[in-house]
Amino acid sequence: MASDTKQNDAVEKKQRKSTGVREELRRGQRVLVIDFRYRIPDGSSKGKSARYRHDAEVQTWQGARTEYRRRLAAVAMTGSPHEIIDQTARAQVVVEPEPPRVTFGDASDEWSADYVPTLKASTQRSFLQVAGYRFSELRGVPLMKFSAEHWRTVQAAIRNDGCCEATVRAAGIVLRSILRFAVERKHLERLPELPPLPRKADTELVTYTDEEVRKLLGACTCSRHRIAVLLICYAGLRTSEIRGLRGCDIDLHTRTLRVRQAITLGPKKLDGISRLVKDKPKGRNERTIPLHEEVYQELLMLAPLGHDALVCPNNQGKAWGHKGLYEFWTRLRKRAGVRKVARPVHAGRHYFGTALCRARANVRSVQKLLGHANLNTTMRYVHAVDKDLETAIGDLQALTAPTLPPPPMPPTRPTLSAGAVPDTEGAADSERRPLLTVQASNDSAAKSERRPRRKVGAA
Repeated sequence: MASDTKQNDAVEKKQRKSTGVREELRRGQRVLVIDFRYRIPDGSSKGKSARYRHDAEVQTWQGARTEYRRRLAAVAMTGSPHEIIDQTARAQVVVEPEPPRVTFGDASDEWSADYVPTLKASTQRSFLQVAGYRFSELRGVPLMKFSAEHWRTVQAAIRNDGCCEATVRAAGIVLRSILRFAVERKHLERLPELPPLPRKADTELVTYTDEEVRKLLGACTCSRHRIAVLLICYAGLRTSEIRGLRGCDIDLHTRTLRVRQAITLGPKKLDGISRLVKDKPKGRNERTIPLHEEVYQELLMLAPLGHDALVCPNNQGKAWGHKGLYEFWTRLRKRAGVRKVARPVHAGRHYFGTALCRARANVRSVQKLLGHANLNTTMRYVHAVDKDLETAIGDLQALTAPTLPPPPMPPTRPTLSAGAVPDTEGAADSERRPLLTVQASNDSAAKSERRPRRKVGAA
């Protein structure tokens, strides 16, 4: 290092006298440096002295001398060697290209093509439906200028259409998914600040009773219909899982049923039609369900089943359509004389979860049998029937009865005197005798009669 410093000093002294380009040795490597002094105009006759010292852009003697002359011309033209000028000594303005203008519609299209296909088929259909119908007015909005006001405009439009808060919440979930995707693709630096989503309403779903389930089973006219009701009410299967249940999923030796496939409605194709597609169960989680005795006996009647044969087909031997099970259930409910409830087919699955809890099953076991990823979702399925509520209140009364204070005595009320007789001769109100006499006043009158009279003139 000491030898390099001495050589640099010698070369610098020699080359400073000739040109503004000098050579340095840095860690054994040669570096060409442009080094000269110039004056900055400050209103005085000579100006303020300054120094320019930088490595040459091109590390050759010819390139360094050319840059040195260009820097001197820039000083003479603009007063600063840092300006970039051409050979005619005119300043060049470097214009950086503007970043591409990405709109919300561009990000939405990219999201639809790259991210949505990774979701479940039913989620794809709902996401694309919301994005195409609710966000059409936002397609021209620059993504960098997207703000909470645009989201409030969408909210107002949804509410003006008469939709519920659940629709607003679904649109907010899709919007946040698009914006998060834009951040991942570097179209946005960060997520814009948006108001919180509407709170999900805690609605209690009225389920079927034991008697109503027996009525539904009794109204079935064929084995296909009966096995569908049994799989929903006594195994807790979803409609998409019933469509996808095959013979290879049934093990009669171990009396188990394995849920590993679902047939659900997929997104619209180029012709604008949605078709049934095979997919994983909801949550992409397979589960094994022990067979209820009635389900087992009904499946024995169907044996043997082929490997890919449908366990519960429709009348044509194919998988039920998207609305086929709902239409069948509506006809069955009317034939059985069962009351109408919200989401009638899914209410049978609610009955399965409720019956397990009434049978004192472990909540974690109920969660696994229903195929829920979150225990909070399972708790929504645990509906208390009216008999359970009455039993709970009865238990509470039995528990707290010894500690309750005695009830207060009722106040003294007027009583009908034995000698009082109602006036039946139709006398005027002012002349009627009172029907009620206060017993307390009679007692005081009797006491006054028993009191001895005071003699006149007694001391």
